Amino acid sequence: MSETIEPAPLDEEWIVCSPLIDDATGQEVDLSDAKLTLSLSQGDQVALSGSRGDGTIVLLNPTLMQWRFDPEKWTALPIGEYDVHLDVEIGSEASRVFAGVLPVVEGDNACA
Repeated sequence: MSETIEPAPLDEEWIVCSPLIDDATGQEVDLSDAKLTLSLSQGDQVALSGSRGDGTIVLLNPTLMQWRFDPEKWTALPIGEYDVHLDVEIGSEASRVFAGVLPVVEGDNACA
């Protein structure tokens, strides 16, 4: 099931900080050795993606990640709704831990 994320305006950077919470324990997951990949897509076409490997996603501490898309890539994104997926791989386990819909809007419409 997907949830709708708060609209992200194109005239600002899209920066998000978040821990990953283990559903079974309620504890924050240590992401030190995790491969993290975030993608925005429309249908089968990926419009924008980033990972720890390319520096889009960084760890602020072992359990807190932050993603920030390069402003040139972000502002070039067409206005519309995008499916957002966060995939996590730790050791031999891989899963899609988040799926949502992100409305990308013009700056003047962000608070409308």
